[in-house]
Amino acid sequence: MRKWIITGGLLLVLLAAACGSGQKEEYITRTKESPVFYLANADRTNLVPVVVELEEEGVEEVIRESLSVLQNGKLEKGGYPTVPKELTLVKVELKGDTLVLDWPAWYATMSPIDELLCRSSVVRSVTALDFVRDVEFYVKGIPLTNQDGIAYGKMTQSDVIIDLHAEMKETVSKEVTFYYAAKDGQHLVPLQKTIVLDTSKTLEANVLGAYIQADEAAKTDKGEPLTKPVSSKTQLKNVYVNEGICYVDLAEDFLSRPLEKSMTEKTVIYGIVNTLTDLKGITRVQFLVEGEIIASYKGTLPFDNLFSRDEDILAH
Repeated sequence: MRKWIITGGLLLVLLAAACGSGQKEEYITRTKESPVFYLANADRTNLVPVVVELEEEGVEEVIRESLSVLQNGKLEKGGYPTVPKELTLVKVELKGDTLVLDWPAWYATMSPIDELLCRSSVVRSVTALDFVRDVEFYVKGIPLTNQDGIAYGKMTQSDVIIDLHAEMKETVSKEVTFYYAAKDGQHLVPLQKTIVLDTSKTLEANVLGAYIQADEAAKTDKGEPLTKPVSSKTQLKNVYVNEGICYVDLAEDFLSRPLEKSMTEKTVIYGIVNTLTDLKGITRVQFLVEGEIIASYKGTLPFDNLFSRDEDILAH
């Protein structure tokens, strides 16, 4: 049984077959000389298809050339890099039509947003090569896992994000639930709202953006005063969903902005969490600030964990 082993910074290609003289490096004949690779758009919120021209034929050369495209981008075609240049492969193994990529420990230092774009781009792109059906990711020889500790395993084109806007509805408006703070500032009250959707953005980006910009004050059906716990000055850098987790990336001033009136840190955070987890497909929220996970919010509320919906904070 033959398999290709590609290892080291130069991605040396060796054929593991029967020992003996006369071994020759094999070449794979590609029928697709211009595969479609997936690179980042200018603001790194989406993957865009770009037709690339590959010149090489050998397995080593094709893989090296493909990763070089993802590291350098195709700016003239609107495709920006998705794989950091600091990320060099430790080992690559081609088992049949499964490509196994082993990354160094540096892989784990990427922010969740960068990791998602990198992984999605690599899988979607290299599976466009005729001899690759699926891809497995390892980090220092250990299978890459999600935040629940479950290995991703073999990933095909259908297993990774292609378009972060894919779940957008065709309708221009949607009924959503925003969570406002009760008069005591300690509890949340759900309010039904109708928002107009920007079809160039994801549903979660529409909802969270509208929530941030919603009226600061509101009233219940009984006329009781309510206050939006999140300031309209809050700057949203990015928001996206992956495997049920909604990643919310906020600007740095979110940490230093004073709380509204009698608001608590918990009211602010769960106003966002409960609003987002009302959306289908979102079960938890991971907060980031400038792309980084922060240990605490206001020095009192742990901020580096995944937040699930809180029903106990609702006013009764």
